[in-house]
This record gives sequence, C-alpha cells and structure tokens, in this order.
Amino acid sequence: MSYGSFLHEFFRDDVDLDTLHGHKLQSFLSGKNSHNAADTVNMIWHHRYSHASERTHESHADYFSPSKSHKDIKFAGPAIATWCLRRVIEQTEQEAKYLCSQKAGLRIRAGKASAGKQSANPYVSWDLVRQFSMAKLTKKYQHNAPVTWKILRDFVDAGVGEDSENDEDADSLYRPKDLVSVSKLLMFMVFTRNSRVNLLPLCRGLTLFASKAHQATYRIGSRFAQNVPYATVYAALITMSKVERVSRNHLFKEPKPSLLVMDNVQVQANRRELGTGVTDKMLTGTAATVIQMEGCTWGDLLLRLFLENIKKEERAELTITDVQGKIDTDHIATVFRFHFIETLVTYIPQLLHLRQPVSKLFKEAAQRHQIDPHRHTVVYPLGMNSENEVSTRGVKEAVCDFLNQIGCTAETSEGRAMFISGDGKTFEGLHTAKNILSGIEDDFRSLRFARPVLELWHTKWTDMNRIFEGFWGGDLARVDPSTLGFMALLTGTIKPTAESDKTDYYKGTRTIGLVVQGHILDCWRCRDQFTLLDHFEKLGREDRLPSLTALLQDADILATRYASEAAYLRAMDPASEHPDCLHSVPRNLSWREEADRAQWPLADEDSAAQGADMLPEDADNPISFHDGPFLGDHALANSTLFIRSGVLYLEVVRAVSLGDAGRVWEVLKIWLFSFAGSGHNRYSQYLVEMFCNLELEYPEPMRRALFENWLVNRTGKPGHFLEIDLMQEHFNHWLAQLAQHKGKEYDHPWYREILSLQVDSILHITREMEQNARLEARRKAHTSPHLNFELIEIMKSCKKFQLHVRCDGRDFGFHAKDHFSAGIDVLGDGKLGEFVKKGVREHTNMTEELQMPEGYEDPTVYLDPAITFEDGQSMW
Repeated sequence: MSYGSFLHEFFRDDVDLDTLHGHKLQSFLSGKNSHNAADTVNMIWHHRYSHASERTHESHADYFSPSKSHKDIKFAGPAIATWCLRRVIEQTEQEAKYLCSQKAGLRIRAGKASAGKQSANPYVSWDLVRQFSMAKLTKKYQHNAPVTWKILRDFVDAGVGEDSENDEDADSLYRPKDLVSVSKLLMFMVFTRNSRVNLLPLCRGLTLFASKAHQATYRIGSRFAQNVPYATVYAALITMSKVERVSRNHLFKEPKPSLLVMDNVQVQANRRELGTGVTDKMLTGTAATVIQMEGCTWGDLLLRLFLENIKKEERAELTITDVQGKIDTDHIATVFRFHFIETLVTYIPQLLHLRQPVSKLFKEAAQRHQIDPHRHTVVYPLGMNSENEVSTRGVKEAVCDFLNQIGCTAETSEGRAMFISGDGKTFEGLHTAKNILSGIEDDFRSLRFARPVLELWHTKWTDMNRIFEGFWGGDLARVDPSTLGFMALLTGTIKPTAESDKTDYYKGTRTIGLVVQGHILDCWRCRDQFTLLDHFEKLGREDRLPSLTALLQDADILATRYASEAAYLRAMDPASEHPDCLHSVPRNLSWREEADRAQWPLADEDSAAQGADMLPEDADNPISFHDGPFLGDHALANSTLFIRSGVLYLEVVRAVSLGDAGRVWEVLKIWLFSFAGSGHNRYSQYLVEMFCNLELEYPEPMRRALFENWLVNRTGKPGHFLEIDLMQEHFNHWLAQLAQHKGKEYDHPWYREILSLQVDSILHITREMEQNARLEARRKAHTSPHLNFELIEIMKSCKKFQLHVRCDGRDFGFHAKDHFSAGIDVLGDGKLGEFVKKGVREHTNMTEELQMPEGYEDPTVYLDPAITFEDGQSMW
C-alpha cells in the first residue's frame, strides 16, 4: 500500500469512532495531538518535494489555477494552492449572495417597479439617505463578508518591496483604505453583480445632482458602476418629493408652532428660437420655507390676546417721545464701549490675552435676548409657485398656497396667530392685503391670524446702503479724507457705483468694518499722542500694560468723545464744548499752517456751502448753528457720524451671528429714525409698524416667541446664526443653480415638487457625503486676505489729516447729515402720525363691526388693480 492510499484510507469519513482507527483520526483532526492538521499541511506546503521545478515540470504553472481541479494536479504544492483558491471562491460567492439579498439592507427602490414586477425593497427617502454611513457600511462588510473584505484590504495595503517613496501615512490621510477605498470598491463590485444593490451608487448620484454635474458624468460613472444613471436619480427625486409633500401637510398640526418666510424669485428666460408666442420673458414666482419654532408653543400665540390689545388703541396715541423713550441709551453706550475696546485688543499683539474676556463681555454684559447658542433650527422648504408677490393679489394667493401646503385651514388655525416674514416688499404687501380683507369676519379668510414680520437681513442691507449714500461723499470722495469714499478708494476695497445701484452686501460690510476700525484706532492714538504699536510694545517691555478695567474706562471716554450725538453737536458748534471736559476732543490751534505745508484739499470760501448743496431741498443747512463764520469742524463731524452709524451696523452684524435678537432690536429702534432722516421712508414705516407690534400690542409670550425665533442656526454651532431671509436667499440662489436655466415656470413640477421642496436636503447630501469620505468641511466663502496693509493706510490718512483732532473752521467740502436727528424732525412733522394712521385703519376694520349694504362686493375683488384707459388702450 502506497503512502497516498494509506492516507486516503485513514481519512475516510465512514470510520467507526469506537475503533482505534476512529479514535486516532478524531484526535488528529480535532487538534488534540501535539501536532495538528495545520502543522501537517504547512509542512507539506513547505517541503521541497511538494513543488515542481519550473524548468522540468508543467505543474509549476498550476499554482492557484482558476481552471484546473486540484485532483488533476500531481504536485502537492500547486494542488493545495488550487484547492485553497476554490474554497475562497466558494466563500466569497456565499458572501456576495448575502450582500445582494434583501436581508443585507443595501437595496432601495428609486421609483415604481415595471408592470407585472413586484419588489419588497423599500422606496428611497431622505431619511434612508441621511441614515447612510460609510462607517456602518464598513462594519456590515466586515461582519458579513470577512473574506472578501480581507482580500481587498490586503490588496490596497502598501506591501513590502513596493516603491520606497510611497508614503503610507499620506495615503491613509488622503484616501483612507478601510473606510473609503475598500468599502467603496466592494460596493461597486456588488453593484456590478446586481444593479438593485444601489444604496451607495444612488447616494453618489444624488451628490452629483447636488454638485450640478454634467450629464456625461452620470453616463460615464454609471458605465463604471460608480453611480446610478441620471434617470434613476430623477426618479428618486420624484419619489422622495412625494414623501416630503405628505410630511409638509401635517406641519401646522405639530405641537411646535411654525413660522413662514417668503421671498420673490425671478429669472430671465431667453428662448433660443423665437417665433409666434415664443419670446424672451421674465419668469417670476414666490418661494417659502417653514421654520419650526423653538422655545414656545401654540399657547403663546393666541390670536385672542393680541386682538384684545389692539382694542386698547395704544398706537393711536403714540408720540415721538414714546418711541425715543424705548431706546435703551445705557445699553447702546455699553455696546459702543465694547466695540471700541475690541478694536484695540484685536489690533495690538500685546493685548492678545484680553480678546477672550472682551468677547465674553459681548456675550454676557451686552446680552438682551440670547437664543440657545447650540440650537439646530429645523426648516422645511415648501413648493414654490408662480405668484408675483409684488401685486396684492399675488402675495395673497402665494400665502394661501403655502398655508395649504402645511395643512393650515380655517379649522386648524382657529384661535392661533402665525408669523409670516419677508423683506420690505413682502411685509408691505401682506399689510395691504390684510387691510383690504379686514372687513371679512372670518379670521382665516381675512388673514387676520397672519402676523407680518419684517426680516432682518434686508433691513440691515438697507442701512448699509444708507451709510454708503450718506457718507460716500459723491464727487468729493476723491479729495475729502473724512468721507467713506476717500478711504474706500484709498484702500481699493470697493469701487464706486451709480447712485441708483445697491452696494454689494459683503463688499460693503467689509469696507465699513475696515474703515470704522481705522477710525477707532486713530481715536485711541489721539488719546496718548503715540504710535499705537510702539506705545503698547513699550508698555509690554516695562510690564505696565493696562488692565481690562482701565481700558474699559478709556473706551467709555473715547466712545462718548467721538461716537455720540453730543460729540457731533460739539464738533459743529465749539461753543457747546468746555475745553477742560473729559470728553473734549484735542484741539490744534495751528492747524492752518500745518494744512498749508501738507497741502490739505480744503474747500475755499466761495464753495463753503458745497456740501450742503448735496442735501435734499427740505433738509436744514448744517454748515453753521449760528450767524457769522463757521467755527466748527466738518471733518470731525463727518467722522463722528460715520463712526456712530458704522458701529451700530457692525453691532447688528455681530448680534446676528451670536443669536441675540434683543440686541438687534435695540439698534432697529434707532434705525427707525435714521431711515426717516435719510429718505428711506418705507423702511422707517415698516419699523414703526414693528415697533407698535412689539412694544404695544403683542402679548409678552408672543413677543418672546418672535425674539426666540427671529434668527436661525443651521449648524448647531455657537456663533453661526443668520437671518431667516438670508437663509431663504441662499435657498433661492441654489434653486436657480440646480435648475440650470431650464426656462420652466416656477409652478412647473420641476421647480415646485422636485427642487424647491427638497433644496435643503439636496444641499446637505454633499456635506454628508464629504463627512462619509472623512473630508473636513470647507468654508463656502472665499478666505479674506489679511487687511493690515489697508488698515495701516487708513490710520495714516486719519493721522495725516488729523481727522480726530478739533480744527476750528475746517471744511474739506463734504457735509454729512445727521440722519438720526433729521429722522426725529421728519417723524415729528407728521410722518409718524401718517405711518401710525395706516395701521390704525387696518385695526379699526379688525375690531369694529360694520353694517354692509345689501349686494356689496366681496373684499377680495379689490385685490386686483383697477383697469385704466390710456392713449386709446385699456391698461390692465
């Protein structure tokens, strides 16, 4: 008997265990002997007689043979290798079958199955997509396909003997092998085997859609099993939109109240082929989003309590003094003091240790109504429509459409008030529609339950434009250093635009912040008459740096000296200032000689009133407060007014980012007057209406609910709040980007169902996939360059022209207007009563019961403009 025959007989499966043969066989195979089966196979594998010579035997080519059976291979080495390969193939086949089965949970349906086919796979939804995680997928593979996983993992690992320049750490950093490379590779292999196993490829397809990928990217990626085709993505979006639509229908029934924000959208649709009835046209529509309110319940928004306050008619007796009395001057002074000291500690390296305490002052000492810093606001975009909110009927129809989408009806809204917010146009349109409909008894049909809210970003942008209009300097911007235009042109931070154009928000904010910072630092320089950096460097060497308390006292003095209403009056009329007063500005009596040597561009006597000619005809001439020659300092006055306006603007920017709506409201009460005094009468009127609501009419729970939800935080991170209307503007921007100029009406399903309902989810999937790929989130804005050079140029200019030193009689030509004081005069001359009267008219219709004559028209008829007849044509 050969040794092979002996082993064949020894390892027979039918051996009786009660025999000596069976006992020995069991001991060997169960590992009870000192040398187990693995040791024997290993010895056979490594024995020199197990392997055929490469030159003398054909079996040398049979190692790991994919075609031959191990029984057909003579040498032990190749036979064992081929046998092991077969066992691995069998195992990977079992693993692949499981991963392709429904039990694995990797199969989802993008749309309806074909006729006659049934499928138990779940339909795709945003919840399923959000639950997808590469980490979870990796664990699933490691548990259910360990052999396949190990093979692929070892394959992508850097092996010994490879290129020595290969940096394994860098490879793991830029392309993590276990989480990304192996999992992704295995998923694509499974997707190639069975196209229904499409979880990751579908998520990748949705990411391509969110990234505005070209159609060719879908086609090529689908061919390489990297993603599903575009048709599948489109079908998935339709399926998910239906789920989103159903979820929106129940929003108004949720325990947490809803806030609705609206905004108009428009796009120019240029037709490639013009013809009869086919022309270029402007497409208009309205988009909206529902904010899930936090920190309040529907019980805080009882309409009955609000209507009871309306009946008191407190707004009818509102006076200028009442509005001024609501301005918290102590809080405003505190805010100015903090901005002055923050500018200093940000610029001076030796005061770096004070930055955190100063930031804490803003968050605590200046706090008014702080929203939870870690709040993660939940939002629900709605389906847009083609209503034009510029028209009264358009805004009413748009509101009714959005209310219908969230399940708000006469029955569900009974007794509740709901905030509906938007920019000035939306705010005014809502009030106009409510005024026309106020004769209707039903609270729902009359929109009486809807409470318009003026949104903050457009209001803030309006104030930024007010600053540029009021302080740019016109043609004098190139010669008058006290103008905003001079500093902007000096640093090249923003280019002048036509007077009718709005200033770019981000460029304008950056410019205002930079110029205000330069002015404030020069105010600090004038305090000690030293170069700031050298002065504090010396104090640091001598260990004599001032404390935070001492700097706060100095900041209070400087803010009162250079950024208060009293400071402007003192700059214009030196007789009102006592030379020894702590708040007096340093005086230079010999400034004219220095100006002659430095060739300052002063206005001559014949053009002394040049700046006044730039003011409106009904404005007071600010050149002199008394008869005789002007003894004030226009440059100092211009600087004072600009610093005051700029700091208030930057205070709103900061308060918004921190989520303190109360601090924002304190500034809005000042802007109420500033808008009136600068010709922005509409926004002044809007703020008067908001003042009456918040200070006179809203019950405290309703007022608190608005402050708690006037700002949103989409990240849950402190310092990342933004205005609701700015969030809606972001959505509108991405709607236009995702639509890719298809030229469809806004009520087309492409916009209404697919894009607008899911815009937030579409935008989030790119971030989620980046996180799945272990990519750190990148900022969506461009990084601002360091502004030290521009800041130094502004400070040099302030020092050269002594902008913060009193020079009696100085006039470069430009005369800024005190918008706040002018606003007091404008509103005091009857504008406040006119603004209030419009609101009183609406409230009278709401609270008084009128007997209407028989056959009167339904008020909704008057939502349409009247038909006029001009030049022989009927004008609709």
